[in-house]
Amino acid sequence: MNPSLSSLEAQLDLLLERYRSLRGENATLRGKVTELEACKRALQTKIDITAARLETLKASLPVD
Repeated sequence: MNPSLSSLEAQLDLLLERYRSLRGENATLRGKVTELEACKRALQTKIDITAARLETLKASLPVD
């Protein structure tokens, strides 16, 4: 086989390997983003509930 063709084939193999690796990493990261967004929504809900409770407590305090 022609040396330049062999070199090109090796480079293409490396490129494809990197592509597959990055594609897998991207899928993993997308899954983590989805999990973190769900966690963020849950935490925001807790914050909203706590803020509402604090407002209720504040409203029930006697005015000096």
